[in-house]
Amino acid sequence: HKYAVDNYGTVTIKNGTIEARGVQNFGTLVIEEGVVIKALDSNGGACVWNENGTLVINGGTFSAPASNTETSGAALVANTNGKVVINGGTFTTQSRVYAINNYSGEIEINGGNFTGARGVLAVSAGKATVNGGSFNLPADAAAYCVYSNNGAVTIKGGTFNGGAHTYCVESTGKGTITLADGTVLSAGN
Repeated sequence: HKYAVDNYGTVTIKNGTIEARGVQNFGTLVIEEGVVIKALDSNGGACVWNENGTLVINGGTFSAPASNTETSGAALVANTNGKVVINGGTFTTQSRVYAINNYSGEIEINGGNFTGARGVLAVSAGKATVNGGSFNLPADAAAYCVYSNNGAVTIKGGTFNGGAHTYCVESTGKGTITLADGTVLSAGN
């Protein structure tokens, strides 16, 4: 199996470095501040892949490599109705991929630093709530800080720094983005 850790139970990771595809979670997982995950596999997976599990991240460093496709190599992937709470940490990707991909789970972001070469937070389905954090793109990026395609994103706080050719937020398909003042952005806005 390509993941260094597969969790089907209840695990807390407090310290250490993982230099492999990372962690796949099907159970209950807590990651603390002293953890460093450098995903080495550019053909799929993520630093952390949450598959129908409950994941709490209280810090750490999550770095994904340059990727061969747009859907692999993210710092964090939420899938299959899993629940993720991020209370801090540093999440980065090097090419073509969003730092955080939410395919069908639920993500709550309360803080952290997020940098994606192609984009920062993508919600394909499911939902995400952003209460805080710093969302950054390189100056030359042609991408989005927050992108919703058939998902629902609520932005209550945080800072968003886009590149020269970037939209900070974008919604397409049936996706929506609700801003702190109650403004709802839907496809085409």
